Amino acid sequence: MKIYFVRHGETDMNARNMFYGWYDADINAKGVSQAEDLRDAFRDIPIDAIYSSDLKRALHTAQIIADGRPVEIVPDLREMAYGIWENRTWESMTESDRELLKKWRYDWLNLEIPEGETFMGFYDRVTSGLDRIIKENKGKHVLVVSHNGALSAMHCHLTGAGPKGFWNFNSKQGHYSAVWVSEKKLTYDCFNYPLCREKAENVYVDVFSRPSESSAYMLHGDHPMNLIWAGTKKAIKREKAEYKAVLNQYLDFVFLEKEDTAPDWFSVPTLCVFAKDSKGGWFAERENGQGIYYISSDKKITYLAEDLRTYLQMVIFEQENDELLKLAEEINLKKPEENLRRFVCPDYHIRLFTDKAEVEKQFQIHDFSEFMESEEKKKIYYDCEKMMKKPEIDGYDVFSAGKKFDPFIMTCEENGFTSLQRKRNIYLIWEGNLPKLDFYPVPSLTLFAHDGNGGYFAHMGKDMDTPICFISKELECWMIAGNFHEFVQMVVFEPDWKEKITGEKAEIHETEEELKDFGMLFGLSAPERKISENFVKEPFFRIFENIEKAREKMFIL
Repeated sequence: MKIYFVRHGETDMNARNMFYGWYDADINAKGVSQAEDLRDAFRDIPIDAIYSSDLKRALHTAQIIADGRPVEIVPDLREMAYGIWENRTWESMTESDRELLKKWRYDWLNLEIPEGETFMGFYDRVTSGLDRIIKENKGKHVLVVSHNGALSAMHCHLTGAGPKGFWNFNSKQGHYSAVWVSEKKLTYDCFNYPLCREKAENVYVDVFSRPSESSAYMLHGDHPMNLIWAGTKKAIKREKAEYKAVLNQYLDFVFLEKEDTAPDWFSVPTLCVFAKDSKGGWFAERENGQGIYYISSDKKITYLAEDLRTYLQMVIFEQENDELLKLAEEINLKKPEENLRRFVCPDYHIRLFTDKAEVEKQFQIHDFSEFMESEEKKKIYYDCEKMMKKPEIDGYDVFSAGKKFDPFIMTCEENGFTSLQRKRNIYLIWEGNLPKLDFYPVPSLTLFAHDGNGGYFAHMGKDMDTPICFISKELECWMIAGNFHEFVQMVVFEPDWKEKITGEKAEIHETEEELKDFGMLFGLSAPERKISENFVKEPFFRIFENIEKAREKMFIL
């Protein structure tokens, strides 16, 4: 049999980094979007049965993916019960709560959470539920929707890692994992197969707020976003009059003219309407020109074909009509070799609203000017390596550019920082050992260490509580940790961290006890989840070979 594993979509509590297991929170707008992406992915995947935890966030996700198919509720697939920590943030905990949580992180296998459940009780419950699903579905394909902790327990059970391997698994929202299970062996097809865009926020922008001339504007470089146009536009197809006449006569397909009005509904994402029929229906394409859709008079949306030519190819050759066949020959359309009708299906990704006010009850629709470079105020950088003070220049936003250094003062040989150098090849910068580098970051970064192989570490702000970046020898900038402590935690407990960036494999073999002792030099324990899985290329910081190369692209004082 084949099992597909899916973690529920994002909730507001995820976004706020709260503890919750049995607290019954539902998914938020982003979580719905993640579930919809998964629904689209599973449309073409054969699924015989769908199982879900009974908690809202999992069940709602499963129901969206199921798209009308039955979902069987299995309470055993619930997340772990966190008892007195439920619905709490770290900041809201009392001192005694925090002390207990620290103890639990060290002895999570045995310590019972007050008013909650033991880890082994949770583990046995979840794995028993999974075993029943496997027993009842031999030879079938099933989808299981659950929670991060519960899914980790399932992966431990299937792989033989056992309870102690619990923290080695992390199921991402908006992704799925797939595994073949038989009596003889187990094979993972994929783990955390990505479907959803995580590096950038979805930003919905009113298409009518965009300047008519594309050269008249430029987006801010510091807005990492998936820009999604919203609204309904009219598109004029430049087709020959005789083509239009034939299509109108035989296919009930009337191209819009300049004087025609577009429908007054508001589409998310944008639909560009270009034709209509006599039944009150409309033909449209996406803003990027991809996909042909039919919107019926009752606003049901059907995907027809990849483009207009493919749609015409599909419908023209269904007609026994000489005029249409002659038209097909004129526009170089050939009879399709496959049945194009099999791709026609309802579309649930595009949503129609009566007007903009109605859509803003669910989405925030921005004006495009919010993301445009201001003509009144331009961006300018000053060389922080030569100018100690930020200049004030009327009419300009001023930012620093270049390298700063944050030196450390080393102490005795057994100091933890010395161990970073000896065990992990991380050489902290200290007074008297400032490197001379040509590369030039825009905006500025503060360097504090290097790897001895052309790579450098930097923090983004004024102190080490700001995010940490790694600048590779290829001058790519990666965000690798949220602050300095997280950075040290990562390099201590994840000696293979650099493999994701450079492909280099780390030849380090240390026992769990040795890693634990190394971490204690800094008062740190192993991270709950692998930090290096969250590495992303940082789009805001650009690294140039030298200041001259930077000046070719940027205005630097």
